[in-house]
Amino acid sequence: MTRKLWLFPLIALIALAGVSAACGDDDDDNAGSEEEIAAVEDLLTTILGTDPTDSDQVDFWLEHMTDEVIEGFFGTTRKECAANAEDCIGESTEGDRFEGTTVSGSDAQTTVYDAEGSAYTVDLVLEGEVWMVNEIAFGPAELPEGVTPVDLKLAEYNFVFDESKITDGNVGFPFENIGEEAHQIVVLKTNDAYDVDTTVEFFLDENTSEDDLPVGVDEVFFLAFAPPGASGIAVNQAPLEPGDYAFICILPDAEGTPHASLGMTKDFTVPE
Repeated sequence: MTRKLWLFPLIALIALAGVSAACGDDDDDNAGSEEEIAAVEDLLTTILGTDPTDSDQVDFWLEHMTDEVIEGFFGTTRKECAANAEDCIGESTEGDRFEGTTVSGSDAQTTVYDAEGSAYTVDLVLEGEVWMVNEIAFGPAELPEGVTPVDLKLAEYNFVFDESKITDGNVGFPFENIGEEAHQIVVLKTNDAYDVDTTVEFFLDENTSEDDLPVGVDEVFFLAFAPPGASGIAVNQAPLEPGDYAFICILPDAEGTPHASLGMTKDFTVPE
């Protein structure tokens, strides 16, 4: 957990650094050869392990990122990223594995899981003889089998979904940002003492311990970051336990006001 939840988009991809180059799902005859799959996964492992303070590694990272992913996912330009790599690329943390890696001609895709079980779908394109990361989406390419989809729309400043579809905690949220600002999907497990304003103040307070939780919050799940127009699947590694929850977005608007303070929060209940 982090005090400044809007820092997640800066470190989201790099949270996968150190991912092991385990083989992808080669049971599919159309997945590509073992050599092609290994090449893509080895490249991603190197990219994800980039040290933003090492200029040579930063150059390599930039050489394997398209403008589309730099601008769409990282929210900056190639020039700005090169000039401020530590903020653009972020810090590395331990990752876990690749799943379902496929290579078809000049396109490749894989799902990467970080050490906490969060999933990210990465699409690559082959330009000449160089694989380039072209798109990153939070969540797996598809919902896991047996997980109930609850469509979620993000806008200024609300979460729109049909709560009646949440009949138990085994749910996932295929999402789309239909707004003009970036948003994040954070889920809080709450209790009777929960208060939105108190929670926002807590997350903005740099003096609180990272092991603490706001009053009224029992658990925090960061599920996704969504630039304008982005879509993906927000799903927790384990089903949500029965109880009260709230979606919340604490990214700031252009004036610096957290979105939650502008109304971007929504309570829901996971029934027994």
